[in-house]
Amino acid sequence: MLQSVLSYVVYFTAIIAILSALNIEVMGLLAGAGIAGLAIGFGAQSLVKDVITGFFIILEDQFGVGDYIRLNTSSVAEGTVVEIGLRTTKILGTTGEQFIIPNGQITDVINFSVNNSKAIIDMQVGIEADIEAVEKLVTDYLKTLPNQFEELVGVPSFLGVQSVTGTEVTVRIIAETKPLQHYAIARVIRRDVKDILDKNGIPMAYPKMMLYDRGRGNADSGGENE
Repeated sequence: MLQSVLSYVVYFTAIIAILSALNIEVMGLLAGAGIAGLAIGFGAQSLVKDVITGFFIILEDQFGVGDYIRLNTSSVAEGTVVEIGLRTTKILGTTGEQFIIPNGQITDVINFSVNNSKAIIDMQVGIEADIEAVEKLVTDYLKTLPNQFEELVGVPSFLGVQSVTGTEVTVRIIAETKPLQHYAIARVIRRDVKDILDKNGIPMAYPKMMLYDRGRGNADSGGENE
């Protein structure tokens, strides 16, 4: 924001200096500009709002360059802050797009870079699986992770059975990580837990389908009636 303000000041000063060098009456122009500026000011309320909001974003440290945020503006913008200007904020999206948001439109901000993140991993095992064996295997594995990954904050927890639906049981694991590191840790845990369960003969949940032959059923019924 300081760079943006200095740029505007330098541009204005340079224009005044050039006009003075050309022997153009600057004071008269400034007086006229003051009157015109007053008229323009009534129609530039959004610009003033952008500038004031940008100032308070910096003053209150709501977010800074390098933070990963989500803005609930007229269209949701999410990504890494690359620039906070006097009037606009620029955000680089996860797929390379750049959002340019007027500061006055920023109302709700979700900052993902301030506090630690939490990875919540749900995995489905077969209804016939030995849950006690699953808990022991997974818990022993989770204890080894802090020594392998510096992104982790403490030992992940095996919370147990989250739900039972049809032919599957959902178990939940939760891991606290440094900001924005939960996605990578969650992928590693899912991969390793699946390998551990497969090696120990514990079935993962999979959809089961039952086929019914209507024609054969009718034929059998007819035979019994005869």
